[in-house]
Amino acid sequence: MEYLLTLGKREVDLASDEKGRFLEYRAQEELACRGADAVLCVSRPMAKLVAERYGIDAAKLGRVPNHAAPVPDAEARGPLRARTSASQARRSSSPTPARWRRGSCPTRR
Repeated sequence: MEYLLTLGKREVDLASDEKGRFLEYRAQEELACRGADAVLCVSRPMAKLVAERYGIDAAKLGRVPNHAAPVPDAEARGPLRARTSASQARRSSSPTPARWRRGSCPTRR
């Protein structure tokens, strides 16, 4: 998921080298999820995706919401890509370590 957001592309639009890396990441993610005692997700939709994609038992899934306020109708509105571009999503995410080092993070004093 993260890799697709980073590239700003859908899975079907990946070039062959990108597709190869994507499949490697997906395989690593699956191995990690299947081998874990528990899998923490940041939302119910993510927990549902992990359970369906990798066959993880719901009893192994936990949810630890990130700092964003919950949006009750998020599933009904569709994926983020339908509402905004990946670059906009990256700009609105948490500050990067580079921004902290530069002092350009608005919350850093």
